[in-house]
Formats: sequence, C-alpha cells, structure tokens
Amino acid sequence: MGNFLKGLEVLPDLILSSPAIRVLITAGFIAKEIEYTGTIQTDKGIYHANVRELMLILTAQDNNHSSIMMVGHNPGFTDFCNKLTRDFIDNMPTCSVCRIDFDIDNWSEVSFGTGNKIFFQYPKGLS
Repeated sequence: MGNFLKGLEVLPDLILSSPAIRVLITAGFIAKEIEYTGTIQTDKGIYHANVRELMLILTAQDNNHSSIMMVGHNPGFTDFCNKLTRDFIDNMPTCSVCRIDFDIDNWSEVSFGTGNKIFFQYPKGLS
C-alpha cells in the first residue's frame, strides 16, 4: 500500500496513529515507502475510537498541517470514512486506504458529509 500511495505522490504533513504496536508498524512501513520524514505521532484516543471520537481528534489538529494521514482500527475507520463523505464503503480491510479531501481553511471546520472521497484501495484490490 505504501508503494500505491507513493505512486500517487501522497505525502502528508502529519501521520497520526493509534499507539497499538501493529498499527504503528504498519504506519512505519508506509511512512518509509512514501519518504515521510516527520515523526509519526500517536494518539491513544484513536485506539478503538468511534466516529465521534475520531472527529474530535481530527478537528483538534493544528492548522499548520494541510494534510493528515490517520492510521487506526475498524470498525471506527470504515464508519468514519462513510460519515465524512456521501459515499459508502462496506468494509475497510486491513491496510486499506481512503483519501478524503475537504474544502476548509481549518481542521475545526470538518463536519460529517463534507468530505470528497478521492480514492479507496486495499491490498487485494491491487492484485
């Protein structure tokens, strides 16, 4: 998936991850592949978070970051992507990625249904 993201020139200003070891390892592999040079920040609130909790985490982020990659767990992330956009993803398999863009000036302006899903991909979908 890191190679897929690198091919699309995805390079976030911030990678924000659950502190779970498996998630951090995955985030590290992706960060290396896309040549992310920043520090992967962890937020214990991402661990098994629901949609409301994920929204609070996202909307609290520093506006110096124009793009943020969040790495976490299901079912929260599938539900979160569905709530942020008007699209529907049945399930985000392990290591799947979904890019959502917002027409905002501040992270605090993100709200449900305002995101534009740019892509959704998962490992088996690449083979």
